[in-house]
Amino acid sequence: MKKNIRRIIAAAAALAMCAALTACGGKDGTETESTASSESTSASENAANGEDVNMDEALSDTATWASTTDVENEVDRAIYKAQVVLPDGWQLLQDTNEGKLYSSAIAMLTIQANNFGADAELQDLAVFADSAAASIKMNNMFQSADTEFGDPQDATVAGLPAVRYDYTVTSYIYDYDDDGNRIDDSKQVYGVFSDRLYVLYSGTDAYVIRLECRKDDLSEAEADFDSIIEGFSIAEDGTAGYEAASEFMASQSEAMASASEAAAETSSDGE
Repeated sequence: MKKNIRRIIAAAAALAMCAALTACGGKDGTETESTASSESTSASENAANGEDVNMDEALSDTATWASTTDVENEVDRAIYKAQVVLPDGWQLLQDTNEGKLYSSAIAMLTIQANNFGADAELQDLAVFADSAAASIKMNNMFQSADTEFGDPQDATVAGLPAVRYDYTVTSYIYDYDDDGNRIDDSKQVYGVFSDRLYVLYSGTDAYVIRLECRKDDLSEAEADFDSIIEGFSIAEDGTAGYEAASEFMASQSEAMASASEAAAETSSDGE
């Protein structure tokens, strides 16, 4: 099984969110009134390598996107309306009101959504998508990565007008001394990645979908990317999605509790 060596914070941003790509195991995040901080772990690497995933790490593998307009009922959150049909070989890593994160052996998928409220005056979709792309590029720069976007493309997602961006991310690593200071400006390529960004509105809800893989794996991943977009849909309400997320989180809590008990027993036996 191929290993996706990139440790990703998968998110896209405009107005109410911030995005960052982790290039070499560091972490960075900014916080404003409507964005929250981000951090990365090796959870996505473990999943992509077929290893057990630490759910504490998995849950921090995506950037938080705080709601611009809160909801009276949790089931009304736009993220719970998002429905995905996964190709073979994909697994769910996160399913919360902060977003959904999935991985295969060679790729990552992140979905985030926001309720702007019934009375919201939305930006033009093209402007919103352009802002998301600009935010990704800026945040990648702070993570020692260069981002090259192609031209925006008209797309259809869930039967709705969408904007698609294809882009390439080149991340770098630098040499540091024992005190954590960069030795010089020389750098080495850590990885080159081929990503897709889709942005769409559903009423006054906004959805951002990001698909990521190594450039060398794109030809293999493209069929899955197309299948995911073709199968993406938005339910009329988030009841089913909320229940599924609750069940997922409960199962992860149980798994972590069992793992903790097993570790305690092992430690006790070793005394």
